[in-house]
Amino acid sequence: MLQSIGRTNSIAFNLAVGYLVSGIFWILVVYLPERARRSVLRENLSRSYQRFKEAALQILLWSSIGTHDSRMPEDLCDHRKFKEFFEANKSAHWYAAMNGLQGSEIRMRELVLELEIFADEVGYVLNNANIQDAKVHRLFKVLKENIYRLHSNAYTDDQVKYVGRFLWEVLARWSFVDGQSENDIIQDTIERL
Repeated sequence: MLQSIGRTNSIAFNLAVGYLVSGIFWILVVYLPERARRSVLRENLSRSYQRFKEAALQILLWSSIGTHDSRMPEDLCDHRKFKEFFEANKSAHWYAAMNGLQGSEIRMRELVLELEIFADEVGYVLNNANIQDAKVHRLFKVLKENIYRLHSNAYTDDQVKYVGRFLWEVLARWSFVDGQSENDIIQDTIERL
């Protein structure tokens, strides 16, 4: 009977050691590299999002007021400053930007290119990150689809209007459904990646 208890303890000990070694091996081979990869993807997408906002603001400023301080696009990334600038004088700067885009095929192509670059970055993350959070996955998919719709021929009657509406929602943190938000939904989603 003692031999059978000793064998049972030996088997239990060996199984416990096996599970422990397997767990450590999984942490070293799977978990830590995946965590590092997600961190790289998150940081890269966050930088791409910031570059996209600054580039879009640069184009909007060129379209509305022409020359300006080179730090202005970075400053206007703050949604309060963005709204303050573009809503001043009954939204004169915003309407000037939209009219400037309407009248300049080059500026509109530049803006669409920035949208495409950001959509490609979102697509890259969708293809290379194992996203478990359904809300994060859904927002990235919807964002990518909306950007592709904006630069497609779906809005040939007034593409500037639709692109302007999208940019207002992103840069002013304004939802035409939910109203004003203090949180940057896209940045918050990137952080949850």
